[in-house]
Amino acid sequence: MLTKILFVALTENQVVRGVERYSIELLRHLSTQNDLEVTVLCGAWQKYFRTIESKNIRCNVLNLPNNKIARHAYLIFNMPRISRMFDVVHYANTLPVLFRNRAYTMATIHDLAEYYFPEKYSYLQTVYRKKMLKLSIRNIDHFLTVSNFSKQSISDVLQVSKDRVTCIYPGINHLPMEQPVNPISNKDQYLAKDSYFLYFGAIEKSKGIEELVTAFSKFRLKAPDFKLYLIGKPANAINFLTSKTDDHIQYLGYTSDEIVAQYARNAKAVINLSKFEGFGFPVLEAFTHNDNIISSNTTSLGEISRSFAWQVSPVDLDAIEQTMRELVAHPKKFEAEEKAKILSQFDWNKTAHEYQKLVKNLIAMSRGELNQARNSTLNLP
Repeated sequence: MLTKILFVALTENQVVRGVERYSIELLRHLSTQNDLEVTVLCGAWQKYFRTIESKNIRCNVLNLPNNKIARHAYLIFNMPRISRMFDVVHYANTLPVLFRNRAYTMATIHDLAEYYFPEKYSYLQTVYRKKMLKLSIRNIDHFLTVSNFSKQSISDVLQVSKDRVTCIYPGINHLPMEQPVNPISNKDQYLAKDSYFLYFGAIEKSKGIEELVTAFSKFRLKAPDFKLYLIGKPANAINFLTSKTDDHIQYLGYTSDEIVAQYARNAKAVINLSKFEGFGFPVLEAFTHNDNIISSNTTSLGEISRSFAWQVSPVDLDAIEQTMRELVAHPKKFEAEEKAKILSQFDWNKTAHEYQKLVKNLIAMSRGELNQARNSTLNLP
């Protein structure tokens, strides 16, 4: 039986970021499933979704103003009507579901940063996101999330029963695994192999930027030739970082995945001391390029990097410095087969298969409950 899914992928981003990557790769790998028909609800500015259209994946493009009021108002007031044409409505990220849909409703919650790190948002954004979530919970039948840590968080913080939450790991096999064809020509001075540590990701306080820079400064007192390079979009830790940059701590700005991959391959280690992650693509991405990763031992990073990373508390400066020293003295080396086995947990084909199986099971359960309710009504005395 053909299952019709409305996949609500509406965000403000004109370029692909983490949430959009999740949607694109899941949809791309669902396109081979002949028993699913997926309509992607997206904005006119989200042109990247048009690249994955196929015989069973099509886009419904909304010509809305790209602002939160317009996007959310459209969903709040139109989804109950639109949903009648589908078996399942799936919200691919945290969006308002203030009225009950006519179709079975799922939502992916990637993280609950508004509860754990509210400084990521403005005060009004934090208040709005918390209120919206509380009002939406009762209208969502089932939640998806991307790590067991996030599943536990949803259950604890939102008071949602665990049987209403399913964890399905995203894949990472969309990442470039091969050496770039064209080497970096204008920044070769940064690429002396094994002479530096690398961080890549948003330059954000919740990512442990301050702790990383401080711990590295202590480490360098006994390793004066080492350097620390940071790559990523500027965020709320950029002022701290620029105040600390010198010949040994360099902020290299924001660059392409291919260039990041080359820096990662040549680094002594890639370091990610994030204090909060719903999943943590950068740690896995780093491991595809480098055997030596220093990662937080908390939240989802502690979960997904346990089998390969040097794990450390992201707030223990002495432990971070000591881990750097131990790694330099005794670096890890993984055989290709061992690394492939570890990374096989995070495969988009597996993600899509588990997603399809879940949708089918949830729909079957929902129809069974509906038929049971109808039969009970018919048998009333």
